Amino acid sequence: MDRITLGSVLFAAVETFVLLWFIGMLASWAWAIGRLWTRRPILEDRKEPFPRPAPWGFLSVVAVCLLYVLLGSTVKRVYEGSTDPAAAAATKEPFGGVDVLAPVAIVSGLTVLLAPVLLRLTCGANWSDLGLAGNDWGRQVRLGIVGGLMATPGVLAIQALAVRIWSPQKHPVEEMLMGELTVGSAALALVSTMILAPMVEEILFRGILQRWLIKVSTAGGPSSEIDARRDPMVDDADVPSQGPWELEEADAPGLPAASDVPPIPGETLVEPADVSTPPAAAGPEDRVGIWMGIVLTSVVFASLHWLQWPAPIAIFLLSLALGVVYQKTGHLLTVIAMHGTFNGFSTMVMLLQALQPHGAPALKGIPKTAFIGCFSWVCEWLLGI
Repeated sequence: MDRITLGSVLFAAVETFVLLWFIGMLASWAWAIGRLWTRRPILEDRKEPFPRPAPWGFLSVVAVCLLYVLLGSTVKRVYEGSTDPAAAAATKEPFGGVDVLAPVAIVSGLTVLLAPVLLRLTCGANWSDLGLAGNDWGRQVRLGIVGGLMATPGVLAIQALAVRIWSPQKHPVEEMLMGELTVGSAALALVSTMILAPMVEEILFRGILQRWLIKVSTAGGPSSEIDARRDPMVDDADVPSQGPWELEEADAPGLPAASDVPPIPGETLVEPADVSTPPAAAGPEDRVGIWMGIVLTSVVFASLHWLQWPAPIAIFLLSLALGVVYQKTGHLLTVIAMHGTFNGFSTMVMLLQALQPHGAPALKGIPKTAFIGCFSWVCEWLLGI
């Protein structure tokens, strides 16, 4: 009988999670094919996913970038200064593994907290401008998880083809897990890749950069004049909508309300259309501008990962999917969950490889009916979206 160790238990747990991820991918694609088969869209195309164009301009985007750089340099100096010099000199790589990923995680957390505050101070941006408004957060997260499960096979397939042509460069997370695997390093890797990195990257790239590039690319569109008259310092949720029909009743208090006037016999009462916020139909020029913003954002996003070549090729495709989902839904939480789901699977696979010397066949004693039950539960959960 094999001896049960902590490494074998962790290996079994991670292997089970990876298998459940595969089940989720199959169930997500089955759900998407079912919707397409019944002629229903996978994502509902909202006519106006955002209340107004991004109120920030070039200087605000530069200010956020400078904030990230300043936080990075400051945290690195403080972290390196707090490291024991004697212990650092005893190692071949004084700042490797956890010492590289920990400052990045701190910078990510600080940027998530301070970037929205900076936008509020510089241009009056609110939460809805970033796509963080709404009460259906549970549904947004579910859509993001399904999107991540659907995107993972295609992105990883492109990466598998790319590494056959170019020699892959290791990611810092992979180097940390393979070099010094501990419970702390594994937890840091999961928190960084599944929570902190998706949050900061989606706020910076989708929430700020993509929205600004789309505004610049579609300048002069049908909704620019209407939104330009709005005060960027005022949150739309605090201003009651009042159309011209409501103004007529307010200007003439002696007249009866329209709802109190009896209809003329033989005539059908037609309700006046709401013209307070006319919908902005996206024409061909707007669609081109939107795609330009998504593609340019993906180019920038992928180029910042050039040290892990050829990963930027697959990352570019992932960024395109994230940009399209964000533009269609208008919810930043959806793309954060989508990004975190993709990163989580990749991190779990790396963790499984790191635990391989300590592991044993983890699924030998688990009944197959348990996985059938998990598959059924995932399908029922998808139907609730």
